[in-house]
Amino acid sequence: MGYGYIDRYSNIKSPVHALDPRVKIILFMLLVVFIVTTGDGDFAACLFYFIIIFTAALLSRVPLRYIFKRSLAVLPFVLLVAVFSLLNGKHEFLLNMLIRAWLAILALVLLSSTTKFPLILKALATLKVPGILVLLLSFMYRYIFVLLEEAVRAETAHRARYFGGRVLRQFRVFGHIIGHLFIRTYERGERIYQSMLSRGFDGSARVISKLKLKTADYLFSAIFLAAVIAVKIKDHL
Repeated sequence: MGYGYIDRYSNIKSPVHALDPRVKIILFMLLVVFIVTTGDGDFAACLFYFIIIFTAALLSRVPLRYIFKRSLAVLPFVLLVAVFSLLNGKHEFLLNMLIRAWLAILALVLLSSTTKFPLILKALATLKVPGILVLLLSFMYRYIFVLLEEAVRAETAHRARYFGGRVLRQFRVFGHIIGHLFIRTYERGERIYQSMLSRGFDGSARVISKLKLKTADYLFSAIFLAAVIAVKIKDHL
């Protein structure tokens, strides 16, 4: 069964893909910090941040439709928080929060689309991110699709045996499906863990690729930082 992996376009040859993953993580995280700290009502700064992200997206050669579609998929979760601001009459705050959240998500989608996930883990480990967090991210990405396959199997089995019935009975059936999925996931997790131990797993994630900064990394960093800092300085003038 095929799934939309977050790094499905990470093999494209482009200036952004060729950058060191540590550089991309630092720059994009810095951009996210600048975006979320933008003053309320400063739509000009948000527009400049969008131009920066859009330019990087063009350089990456990742399909723009894919990037925008992925960024919009996360917005419903932001709306759950934003609706409370709307109920309190803070309409302008709601709009600002939606715009800043979308720009931040857009930057993170571009980061994940231009960097192979193992390299992201390697870069995080090199940047001294706690090892347990890197390991959890690794397992989450590897086995979330296993969990999805188990869920699809359970749903298929339910539909094959469904001949109608009362609504309350269906809730009971779905409860059994969730319990069955939890048990199957737990058992498979135990088998995977024992298999990893038998192959010498010691609790650390390893990536063969070596990270090395190049001239292009320094040049891109200088241009990128100059652009985002210029927007931030303009925001305080």
